[in-house]
Amino acid sequence: MLAIMYIQKALMILSKLLFMTACFLSGAVSVDLLVVAYVCLMLSTAIVMVVVIGGLNHIRQTESAVKFTLNALYYLGPFLIMLALCGFLTITVIKNRSVIISGDVSDNYETFRTISAVLFISKLLILYNALNSKFFEERKKITNATNSLLYLLCVLNFICTIIIFVILSYYSTDG
Repeated sequence: MLAIMYIQKALMILSKLLFMTACFLSGAVSVDLLVVAYVCLMLSTAIVMVVVIGGLNHIRQTESAVKFTLNALYYLGPFLIMLALCGFLTITVIKNRSVIISGDVSDNYETFRTISAVLFISKLLILYNALNSKFFEERKKITNATNSLLYLLCVLNFICTIIIFVILSYYSTDG
């Protein structure tokens, strides 16, 4: 196992714990924990992407450039979506930090924030198991079933992210 994977797994566990803690807190601490959890998840995802790209380079020698690109997009897709969702949510939460802390948001924000955190935790658990599998050790990629499940959870998380954005952008009150 690559030494960098130990750092990746530590970041993954840390972000999972931060998401779980943020679900039970409110106010400034909760917002700050969410931002740190998103950043840790982005770093962890970036490390996995580098390892997967390294594994795909071995395949490149036997395939055409088009097939290699399609394979790369297929296997990196969930990670790219997770990276984009985390980045977007980080920016959204930081931008609306004062509104969230003051409680001038719809009650639905807490609901969808929790749903989004549960979806991220689910993805982290699935990804953690996939990264510890013998399949990943040998081929440096995750199985098709795991990849498809991650895509599904990413789509659900994308919907929650859009709802969170709409709530924070258009349904905040002045008190």
